[in-house]
Amino acid sequence: MKTKEIELKLLFKNKGLIIKKLMPDIKFVEKVKVLDNYYGKKEFSIRDKNDLVRIRIINNDTELTYKSRKRNKGRIIKKSELTIKIPLNSVKLMEKILINLGLKAISEHRSEKEYWRFKGAEIVFSKFTKPANLSFMEIEADSEIKIKEIFNRIYEYVLPVKENIFSEFDKANKKNRK
Repeated sequence: MKTKEIELKLLFKNKGLIIKKLMPDIKFVEKVKVLDNYYGKKEFSIRDKNDLVRIRIINNDTELTYKSRKRNKGRIIKKSELTIKIPLNSVKLMEKILINLGLKAISEHRSEKEYWRFKGAEIVFSKFTKPANLSFMEIEADSEIKIKEIFNRIYEYVLPVKENIFSEFDKANKKNRK
C-alpha cells in the first residue's frame, strides 16, 4: 500500500523525444483508459484542492484514494496518499457513503494513461478528454533525487507545472454546469 506521493507534473510536446532521451533504461508497462471521480468538502474546484477522495476505475480494477494536503518544495509536490482496492460492484455504494459523509462530487475525469518505468520511478503520460482536453506527464518516485535525475535528462523537452494545471478542469466544469 502506497502512503505518500512525490511527483513532478510536466507539460510536453514530443513524447518520442523524451523516451529516446531516457533510453535504454525506460521500459513500457501499459496503456489504460481511466475514469476518475473526485470528491471534496467544497464543490466545483479541483485546483489546489486539499483533502480529496478519488474513486478510480481502470478496466475492472477499482480503488478508493484519499489525497491529503500537499507540501511543495520547489516544483516537486509531496502529499500523503492512501489507497485501497474496492470491488467494482461497490462503486455506487462508496459514492453514497462519501456523499453521506458530507463530501461533494467535484469532477469526473476521463483519460488515457501510458505507464513507463525508469530506474524504479514511474513516468505517466496522460491524455485527458473530460472535463477538458489536456495532456501532461508525471514523474513519480520515492525520492526527490530520482525525480530530479529524470528531469535533468529531459528538461529541454518539458515545462514544469504545479497543481494549477487542474484549473483547466475547473474552467471546463464551470462552463459545462451553465
